[in-house]
Amino acid sequence: LRRLTRTGLQSEGAPAQMSLSPGRLRLTSSRAEPTLLRTEAGPVAPYCTVVVTIDSSETGTDEAGTVTAGLVRDASNYVIASFERNGDPAKAAVAIDVRVEGRTTRVASVNVDRAGATRCAFTVNENYVTALVAKGADWVPVVQHRITDLLDLRNPDVLRQYRYGFGAGGAGTTVTIE
Repeated sequence: LRRLTRTGLQSEGAPAQMSLSPGRLRLTSSRAEPTLLRTEAGPVAPYCTVVVTIDSSETGTDEAGTVTAGLVRDASNYVIASFERNGDPAKAAVAIDVRVEGRTTRVASVNVDRAGATRCAFTVNENYVTALVAKGADWVPVVQHRITDLLDLRNPDVLRQYRYGFGAGGAGTTVTIE
């Protein structure tokens, strides 16, 4: 947690509320679109995974809102998997969003049964992005899309600008990250 940027990235420049305590970061998103945190580390090749734990309301999201994981350049450029929580885990939306120069495209979305899921993951394999959920030790891919037409992560000049990231979406959504 010490390696994170000090402010959350939001497309309209509205700051997120964040508080740090030993081993924890609490993030409250003030806008519907995601508040993203960008780490200092990023992939050296277009193959990576970002995992977010969502197992309880104390260490995950509130009853409603979205948890995100992916690659972030800045507030106007990212590729993320979004894992929505709407109070009914049997009807949770999982999506892949690509934002390039301020324009967001939802390239894939599916409703899934996330009941019992304890972790969510974003993976990149070349230009294929996959969102997965874990129930116990089993990872299940739920949505995948090739993003080459929007963003080519195989290009080393492009890839080196992106860092691992995660966050929360939905006005008033709070996430505690350990």
